[in-house]
Amino acid sequence: MEQVISDVLEHNHQFKYAVIGMESTGFYGVYLANDLSASDLLAPFSVRVYCLNPKEVRNYRKSFNDIGKNDGIIPM
Repeated sequence: MEQVISDVLEHNHQFKYAVIGMESTGFYGVYLANDLSASDLLAPFSVRVYCLNPKEVRNYRKSFNDIGKNDGIIPM
């Protein structure tokens, strides 16, 4: 996962930093968050990792109930 994120950031020079948001998945999510935030591969991009409460994410999503779930595809 680190390599994929690093590749995207290296090939798209408009990105100056990376913000990773992940739902807290219990005990194992801590290890993933720590690995990503301490990654040497991602260090040049000032990576920030945030663990989000799933209940808050669900409630936030509900506030946009009239918006479709499909995002448009932007050609590269």
